[in-house]
Formats: sequence, structure tokens, C-alpha cells
Amino acid sequence: MNFDKIQWSIEYPELTALVKKDNSVYRSIAIFFLVLSILLFFLFPFVLFFTIPLTAYILYFYSQNKNKKLYAYLFKINKKECWYRPPTYSQNDPDYPDNSITLYLFEAEDQTRYELSETVPIKSGKTKLKKHFKVNSIIFNAFKKGDEAFFIFSQANDLLAYYYGGEIIVLTKTKLLSNGETFSISDSIPQELNYPPPAGYSII
Repeated sequence: MNFDKIQWSIEYPELTALVKKDNSVYRSIAIFFLVLSILLFFLFPFVLFFTIPLTAYILYFYSQNKNKKLYAYLFKINKKECWYRPPTYSQNDPDYPDNSITLYLFEAEDQTRYELSETVPIKSGKTKLKKHFKVNSIIFNAFKKGDEAFFIFSQANDLLAYYYGGEIIVLTKTKLLSNGETFSISDSIPQELNYPPPAGYSII
């Protein structure tokens, strides 16, 4: 894959700015749960069994992302898999939203890991290979088996962007403020995955 056409001096700062925005959200949520734990300690001490591990989990992602470089995987798509878990309640019940889950996965081979910066990507000497990559429906339908893919990740192991059609496609979504203004936030895809998926899922 030819990286010469990508303007990393422009793309990389935009990606890191997005990660910093995500990180500020992680930090705010962690502070909220920490304060909540302190306030509820004397009233409901059992709550700490929930809030403290959750706070530690969020702080872990915060520390992983803070001031650390992004990385990427160049790989060949060996297989595409779509797993589905149906709703856990009657679909005729109007009081509950649809909680079905669809997992879109790429099985990878011929992988190369790169460290990213504002210059060209550099092959990483420490290559931790992944067997499967979790994607969304848009990415799943954009690639076919045998295609070469280039995925960009944060240090928290979230899929941030991918290379397609000669450009970097960043995973974002738009939010509407009460004053009518809009802003973009990350729509990154966490890569935590138990494979094969647990009972209740079936491949389609």
C-alpha cells in the first residue's frame, strides 16, 4: 500500500486531537464516579464494589491514550464474519428498544504493525498481531475478502480510522447542541472481543 499520497502532517494532528477529545470524556467520567464513590461511601458502602472497578477501568483507558502515539495495522482480509444475537425479550413489547447485537468481524492475515507520526508510518519492531478486527457495517460492506486494509488505532485499542479510496476515513458522528450548533465526536470501535462470541450469537 502506498502511503506517499497521505498528508500525514495534516491527518495525524487531526487524529490525535480527536483522541484528546475522547480522553477528556474518559477523565470527566472517571472524576464523576470517584466523587460519587466518596459521597456514597458512608450511606451505601456496597456501591464501592461497582464504582471503584469502573473508575479504575476508565482511568486505564485514559492513561493508555494520554500523550501516546497512534498505531496502525496493514493486513489482508482472510475472512468476513457477521454474528447476530437476537433481542432478549419479545420483539412485540413496545416498552423496550431493540437490544439485538450484530458483530461485524474481519479475520486478518499477513499483518504488519506501524507506528504513526506526522511523517511516514514506520514498521514497528514490537508487533502484537491480532486475529480479528471488529468493524461497523459500513466498513464491513466496503471491503471484500482478499482486500488489503489499513486500520488506525488509539493506544486504548479503539479503531479510529481506516484507509479507503485514497484517503483516511475518520470514524466520527455529529451531535446537535440545544442552541442548534453541531460538533463532531469520535465514533471509534473498541476492539475487546471474545472469539467465538458467547452463547446466544449465531453466524449469519
